[in-house]
Amino acid sequence: MAFEVDFDGLEDIQRMLLKNAEAAEKFAEPILLAGAQVLVNAQKAALSRLSKGSRSDGELINSIGIGKVKKSKSGSGIHTDVFPKGTQSHVSEMNTKGKKVRNANVGFMIEYGTSKTDARPWISAAEHAATDAVNDAMAKKWEEVSYGE
Repeated sequence: MAFEVDFDGLEDIQRMLLKNAEAAEKFAEPILLAGAQVLVNAQKAALSRLSKGSRSDGELINSIGIGKVKKSKSGSGIHTDVFPKGTQSHVSEMNTKGKKVRNANVGFMIEYGTSKTDARPWISAAEHAATDAVNDAMAKKWEEVSYGE
């Protein structure tokens, strides 16, 4: 018993896949940034909830932003970071003189705790809570840019 398989339209499928690959490369950065912005909002919301009733002035929350988009070392993709940027005069048990401290370090100390303070995870909580929303934002941006062509 022999089977005969006939493929019609392979050229059309190949053309469509090639067009999508080209679009993915062309629009990778705006797609990535759409997802990153959702994560920024999620991190700000998580830290805001954590800061309710504290002496926080919102400086750390306002410093959360998107880093530069960079090519991966292998050159096969791009990435960016979402993190607290800049510095602040921060007085703590480890920095009693109020010297400038990187906001990323302050955020890290809140996330993981110190020898004198408990961990209060906000980055990992935000990332976990925002996973679907980040993916949805990126998919929506993909549809926007790829079908708009």
